[in-house]
Amino acid sequence: PYVPDNPKTDRGDDLKTAMDVENIFDQKSKGAALRIGWNMLPKWALNSVTGYRSIKSFGRFDSDLSVTPPPNSTSYDTWVNEKDYFQELRLTSTPGELPVDWIIGAAYQRLTENNYNRLLSNDLNLDLAKTSGEFSRDTYTAYVDALWRFLPTWSVNLGGRYTKENYKIDSAFYNMAFGTNQTQGRYSTDYGKFLPKLAISKELG
Repeated sequence: PYVPDNPKTDRGDDLKTAMDVENIFDQKSKGAALRIGWNMLPKWALNSVTGYRSIKSFGRFDSDLSVTPPPNSTSYDTWVNEKDYFQELRLTSTPGELPVDWIIGAAYQRLTENNYNRLLSNDLNLDLAKTSGEFSRDTYTAYVDALWRFLPTWSVNLGGRYTKENYKIDSAFYNMAFGTNQTQGRYSTDYGKFLPKLAISKELG
């Protein structure tokens, strides 16, 4: 609907559209973060990082991007609500105070998203089709990293990271053309992965 009936499709000023629905996009976001550090001993330090974020979005669009006479005029509405929680604890040595510099940590993150969509008959003020979905992901992480300078110019770096994630999705679809029938679905999966690390380095010069 954006391209006029002529071969000059590369001219941006020729692209036009007409709509009978006011397009709307509204988004609200907020978040907070907190970091706390504690020097437990001269050679050790404990750090905590906490985070939260929320994003709420709403959009309304002309579904066919044209001026459509009633009762065929339709619009498309969508709502998306996202929330994200994060917590990490990290224990580290003071660099250079010990023969081995090391770090040990663990983190947790939860991400959720709820969305709802509908195709609306503007003249009848009636939902022609609706979809909804709820998604969540939980992520667990643990890691360790050590750096040992066994000679003045040589060092070995050894570490590992384990991550486990759980996914869950619930969805529903409704179409007025098929009466009150509604289709629902559910899917979930999880996986874990360990990633090792080994590196030997030499400083030159």
